[in-house]
Amino acid sequence: MDVERIPSQMTLEEKAGLCSGEDAWSTKAVERLGIPAVKVSDGPHGLRVQCENDNNLFREAQEAVCFPNGCALAASFDKDLIKQVGDAIGREAQALGSQTVLGPAVNQCQLVKLIGYSIYEGLTKI
Repeated sequence: MDVERIPSQMTLEEKAGLCSGEDAWSTKAVERLGIPAVKVSDGPHGLRVQCENDNNLFREAQEAVCFPNGCALAASFDKDLIKQVGDAIGREAQALGSQTVLGPAVNQCQLVKLIGYSIYEGLTKI
């Protein structure tokens, strides 16, 4: 797959589809270019993978470990601990079939001002 050339081969609809997604937890595939759908999961302080039968209602999630939130981890100043948590979230994502974890965020103070993002979820300073 020639990643550099793919955008020029995509239609506007295909590009928009990558941004909007197939559903709340999957990107749209572009089969004619060999781009697979990617399953994503929420992950500000652990993994949240929705159950297949949830119909995007966000009611049922698969069981997963909940770690201390990003602000608490950052306050520990323990880089090794934070790496261990990241590694554990990555292993759990693989085990639950998620290819991308949406979090944690780093230094999103400007986002808080712009869109009201939850600052406690990130590894940041105020």
